[in-house]
Amino acid sequence: MNQLAAERSLYLLQHANNPVNWYPWGKEALDKAIAEQKLLIISIGYAACHWCHVMEHECFEDLEVAEVMNKHFVCIKIDREERPDLDQIYMNALQLMKGQGGWPLNIIALPNQKPIYGGTYFKKSDWIAVLENINSYYHQNPSETNEYADKLTEGIRQIDQIIPNQQVPDFTIASLQQALDKIIPYYDFTYGAHQGAPKFPMPCYYLFLLKFAHITNDNRVTAFVQLTLNQMANGGIYDHLAGGFARYAVDEQWKIPHFEKMLYDNAQLISLYTAAFLKFKTPLYKQVAIETIDFCMKDFLQAGEGFQSAFDADSEGVEGKYYCFSKEEIAHVLGNDAALFCSYFEITENGNWEEDVNILHRKIPNEHIADSYNLSVEALAEKINLLKTQMLNYRQQRIKPALDDKQLTSWNALMIKALADAYLAFDDMKYFKTAVATGDFIYQNLFDQQTLYRSYQNKSAKIPGFLDDYALTIDAFISLYEITFDEKWLSAAEQITSICLAQFQDQDTQMFYYTAANDTPLIARKFETIDNVIPSSNAVLAQAMLKLGELLSNESYIAIAKVNLQSMFHQTIKSVSSYSNWASLLLNFIHQQSTFVVTGPQAAALRNEMAKNFQPFIIYAGAENKATLPIFANRFKANENWIYICKNNNCALPVQNITAALPLI
Repeated sequence: MNQLAAERSLYLLQHANNPVNWYPWGKEALDKAIAEQKLLIISIGYAACHWCHVMEHECFEDLEVAEVMNKHFVCIKIDREERPDLDQIYMNALQLMKGQGGWPLNIIALPNQKPIYGGTYFKKSDWIAVLENINSYYHQNPSETNEYADKLTEGIRQIDQIIPNQQVPDFTIASLQQALDKIIPYYDFTYGAHQGAPKFPMPCYYLFLLKFAHITNDNRVTAFVQLTLNQMANGGIYDHLAGGFARYAVDEQWKIPHFEKMLYDNAQLISLYTAAFLKFKTPLYKQVAIETIDFCMKDFLQAGEGFQSAFDADSEGVEGKYYCFSKEEIAHVLGNDAALFCSYFEITENGNWEEDVNILHRKIPNEHIADSYNLSVEALAEKINLLKTQMLNYRQQRIKPALDDKQLTSWNALMIKALADAYLAFDDMKYFKTAVATGDFIYQNLFDQQTLYRSYQNKSAKIPGFLDDYALTIDAFISLYEITFDEKWLSAAEQITSICLAQFQDQDTQMFYYTAANDTPLIARKFETIDNVIPSSNAVLAQAMLKLGELLSNESYIAIAKVNLQSMFHQTIKSVSSYSNWASLLLNFIHQQSTFVVTGPQAAALRNEMAKNFQPFIIYAGAENKATLPIFANRFKANENWIYICKNNNCALPVQNITAALPLI
């Protein structure tokens, strides 16, 4: 066992038996590199990463490779999901060096942590050659190496520099329309998403497009979003037996997934498909949302705690083995019904992916298959559900992919929001109860009133949180207030916001650093402004502060949200798909976000009735007979229900039913 043996991260423990003398990131390893003047190997990955496993097997388990690494380097392993701050810095370095990134992320750095070389996956011979060449060059050319490291580090520091916008830009729908007009030619109107492969689900982008189309009635955008959601739901990226999505598709048709399943993807996709159902009332969207929740609650939820993180792509050393079938297997399980199942999911004799290997996916509409088998569409759906259950029972007898059981604050916050959204749309109390229980879990186990922690494992919290942990938790707690009308959640959200202001905010720009001021300094202190698979922490925090400002009548929160949007306005208009949460915030200012204030004995019921409409620019506030928020002052009448629609601290005259309230929005 090497120095990783005492760690709790599954990814680090996967490397604890390597002959490489791995260290976790920390003082011991960094001091050793300085004392011995050895270069650092900083190797970053995560437990569900397929190519991380491949490189481990080919390189890090190999004695010849380990001898080179141990002799000349201090070797550090990092779980990117535990330390996204380090991953961000060294991924920026790789992108500056090579123009692209990915995982495993392998960086060679000076003892002072400044990078000099990087790459992703290496074959054994290539990796040994790189190590020997870099080590030799470093010792023969120390001044040139240090000069290059200094320049590269300065590039990392500059890559996301914020320049405050001194002029107030014109917040108009026309600016967003022009931005979209530039990128619509790159949309794939056959399979959805942008043209080409691979294809990643980008829920926050499609949610922005839904909101945009709702305001503008843009038929092109509406059709594109529906096409993309349909293709994802019918493709191989979706688990048609158990629900839930894989991380991305390697092809342009969404057919061939990279099979790892991540909590953060599925939480955001629940919110997206729930919103799409409210907008379009398409049964498929409701089915996908509910099945994905079922998967998350069954396979990720830890009893009495929160949601675990991810399932590996591999099982028994083979990518996708758990999820795929031969036609012969299906015939064995389903007998005479196999033909219908194979027609429905595009199963072939020779395999629709690799030899004898089939991925379940859909192309033919239900109506055509129902006609072919002399069934009604309803009877077909009922029959397919029975066959899916049989195949799922068969699949569950296999060895499952490894589960990364750490519980991350930010990812759990995304799941809280997803469950709150689903509760309002579908009225399922188990979503309500699980959302509240997960919120309690975070508040009681990952927050000590001064620090919000990032990760929970083995009954204890570790690693002070980063801005995404804070921002997404604030947003989740606001959602909990909206479904419970319990003001404790707003108090908790305000409490955590105050820590952001004290520990993360840059006074010059008013934006927020990704790391807290009291964290151990790294070679760069970064801002996170771009939406990736995890939403931009700054954009989420700005949206949350706008909501919190409206609910608490706190103008300073609203002002911060607005000034930060001003600073990000030009980037948003230039690349709206990369800054989609900023674009959604821009829509909130353009459209004027409404607060739905409801009082009286039926407050929750009226809120639930309103929530069955697609109303993406509403915040809910309610109470039965009393409340402390200023927004409720003089708004209670004994045993009567009243609805107030408020914008910019002005409320329309009260009404008593949803029919009368809708036109006011």
